Amino acid sequence: MDVYQVLDKFARRTVLKRRGIVIGSETPWLEAFLLEFGASQVTTLEFGAIKSTHPQISTFTPQDFTIKFLQGEIAPFDFGFSFSSIEHDGLGRYGDVLNPAGDLETMARMLHVIKPGGFFFLAVPCCVDALKWNAHRIYGPLRLKYLFAGWKIVTVVPENVMQSTYSQPVWVLQNTVGCKESFDFMSGIWKFKDYL
Repeated sequence: MDVYQVLDKFARRTVLKRRGIVIGSETPWLEAFLLEFGASQVTTLEFGAIKSTHPQISTFTPQDFTIKFLQGEIAPFDFGFSFSSIEHDGLGRYGDVLNPAGDLETMARMLHVIKPGGFFFLAVPCCVDALKWNAHRIYGPLRLKYLFAGWKIVTVVPENVMQSTYSQPVWVLQNTVGCKESFDFMSGIWKFKDYL
């Protein structure tokens, strides 16, 4: 499974002993993976109210989360993960308000919710541009560039995903907003002083 591949490769630097947010989760399978890989705390953001009694999991609806975040009651997170969720934002399928740019707005908000230099793991359908009304969007070369605005693409799993007609890969993104970066000429890697 692509989620395990990504976490095997990146969890030690991005998830282990860190706070994370899950965007969209009707059942806590992703939260269980993140706790298995050592996350200290996981917050789930979901349109429908979820009740959790697990000491390392907290849950919010978007409205409650926004109010508490803006009041400074929720600190920015070290990482985020969303699997098959953001492509629905703004289409009304889950009772949300119709908004043609709902997915793009969610990704822009995550730049404030995830710390500078923090990682966001995102799985959305790709790799042709399409809208399956009102179920979901499929992302291709046109909309992916808007979805990833402000984010550095670290990798995608599987790597050859853009050669297929439909799949749901896991994109590994890094928040570059507010980062102090330096380029390591020996390794050819950008290093983010605020995080790594």
